[in-house]
Amino acid sequence: MVWHLLVSVGSVFADVPVGATLRTVTGPWEKLLGVNQGWPMFGVPPRATRTLRFVGITADGRELPLPMFSGEPDPDSIVWRYDRLGKLERNSLAPNKKELLRGLIRAACRSSGVVTVRIDELTRPSPLPFSGDPGPRAAWPTTVETLRTQDCRERP
Repeated sequence: MVWHLLVSVGSVFADVPVGATLRTVTGPWEKLLGVNQGWPMFGVPPRATRTLRFVGITADGRELPLPMFSGEPDPDSIVWRYDRLGKLERNSLAPNKKELLRGLIRAACRSSGVVTVRIDELTRPSPLPFSGDPGPRAAWPTTVETLRTQDCRERP
């Protein structure tokens, strides 16, 4: 019974230092006893916030931010409701959503003076629980990865 409780505690608190240390010993037994927690009761805390950014490039090389459905959420605000249009933007990169992506690119190419559209993914990792004071969210490091570049004169 005590071993079962130790394995459960190690599984539930896997993201904090005490649980990670305990899990090095109890980890192999979690699956055997059937107490491994693949999905916490209240959902998995997000590991990062990912948003898309459409950038228009003019003929002279200037970069212009293009309007989006949702864009990056305000880092200092609280998300009170689910942003469905943000999911629509992110889903446009799925292999089976090519028509959605073409529509978004065509809409972006209609901006005045834009000859090329670049799609970037911004990733802002969330600090682990109990890892100390992370500071203001706006100061968290953000990585930018270019996912696609499309010439507006060609068909997307």
